[in-house]
Amino acid sequence: MHCCHHCGIPTDGGQVLMPGEVVPTRLKMCQECWDYIGSPAAQQEGATMKNRIKMERLLKQKGGK
Repeated sequence: MHCCHHCGIPTDGGQVLMPGEVVPTRLKMCQECWDYIGSPAAQQEGATMKNRIKMERLLKQKGGK
């Protein structure tokens, strides 16, 4: 068990096989932060990992998913 390096939530992380790897890498971030990285909310202007929750709220207000 460790803390997500983006939001500080304790997490076990997930195993992901990155391109070119033979052994899966254990992520050091929670599932919410991992999902955010590729989400439309993360593509908004001014989006960072530190303002993840704020950007997700803004996207919902605009009617996005």
